[in-house]
Amino acid sequence: MDHFINTFNSVVNKHTPFKKQRIKDRSNPWFTSELSSLYQVKNKAWTQARKSGDPLLWLAFKQLRNKFTSFVRKAKYDYYLNTISIFSSNPAKFWKVVNSTKNKHTVSLPSHVTYNQHLITDHLEICTAFNKHFAAAGHLFKNGNMGSGESINCPESDVSVCTVRYIPQFTLQLYTPNEVSGALLAIDSKKATGEDTLDPFSLRLSALTISECVTHIFHLTILSGTIPKVLKVAHVTPLQKEGDINDLNNYRPISKLSCLSKILESLVNNRAVEVNALITR
Repeated sequence: MDHFINTFNSVVNKHTPFKKQRIKDRSNPWFTSELSSLYQVKNKAWTQARKSGDPLLWLAFKQLRNKFTSFVRKAKYDYYLNTISIFSSNPAKFWKVVNSTKNKHTVSLPSHVTYNQHLITDHLEICTAFNKHFAAAGHLFKNGNMGSGESINCPESDVSVCTVRYIPQFTLQLYTPNEVSGALLAIDSKKATGEDTLDPFSLRLSALTISECVTHIFHLTILSGTIPKVLKVAHVTPLQKEGDINDLNNYRPISKLSCLSKILESLVNNRAVEVNALITR
């Protein structure tokens, strides 16, 4: 797995390296052609005033700047008022427009949290507390290792909720390169990368070329019953839901996983659904 990741990333970095480039965003729907023209006139006036230092030119620039600012505010107000009125009967589109007006802030950790009745202020300890809190949320599944005919642990207070699940054994049919390439081509190229640093867009672009290699990796994973460690690592971001910002219970984890792990999970799920359909037929 490591050899594939290193080779793939080296090829990508050689032929399609990432470069930072500043792009002026003019995709705002309320930014009309009239505003664009006025924006250019304002910038031209600023250039002339800066070069000459003439007070009259600076005054003309400030007047254009104020005029441009006023027009922008009016254009935004008119656009959102009209759009919200149109989508008033469509809640999904209505809230999409409303949320687009909000300022987007980067996610940051709180300055302190309370964990196990202890106040924590150290940055590293806060991260550890979030990690332990989110990991403990899966305690209900610790006793879920059930084989054929094994029953769920029954609470003594309520025996009526006990059920027995029978999980028949089956052999997982391996995948073909066509199936894997199809899954690679279906990747959402806008998703974030995981611990393996494999870029979703590059994976999708090279799907037909790397499908056999990825298929071989998936086959080794299934036959050995061992998932590569890098595919099990997730970059977790705590996102506040509501309430006290210092209460860990008011956060939910947003995980960034490897694209290959998502593909493998999807393929295994598809096989399980196929087997279940044959069993229940």
